[in-house]
Amino acid sequence: MKRKFLNNLGISLITLMSITSCGNLYEIEQGVGNGNIPNDSVKIVYSFSSTLKDGDVIKGYTYAQLDVTLDTKYYFSVFSTNPLIEGNYRENVLISFTKDDYLKKKKGDGTYDKINFELKVNVKNMFFVVTDVCYFVFHKENWEKTEITTYSSSELSCKVSETSITFSD
Repeated sequence: MKRKFLNNLGISLITLMSITSCGNLYEIEQGVGNGNIPNDSVKIVYSFSSTLKDGDVIKGYTYAQLDVTLDTKYYFSVFSTNPLIEGNYRENVLISFTKDDYLKKKKGDGTYDKINFELKVNVKNMFFVVTDVCYFVFHKENWEKTEITTYSSSELSCKVSETSITFSD
């Protein structure tokens, strides 16, 4: 049982923090759910340029998997520090999704369609909480930092100016 848990945890952490960088484009997939239960997560996938300026767009989508038990609300945010490690952090919510948003996308076979989104970048308003590291966090409304199944976090190094933010691995 312990080995199975560790294997699933390892797979979950890899899946939850999947970051792909192709040239000047980042594509990140994160999920919230229990790695021991198949198809029990809500996922968010988003992409953006390695340098974002005011007016640029972060594009993405979110969806629920077949056997998920939906929470009341989910948040996609930028954090000042890693919520798993740090006790004090600042959060800036970029967008949120309700249980009803997902239920509206539920199909007759029980699967869910994607909820597409675009976030127009305003560097001062979106990334005011970050300095040299940016944490994109996807979490349930009722989340606890000690419970890894209630949130996921992706870390990127960054440089922030008045009108742009540049990311690196």
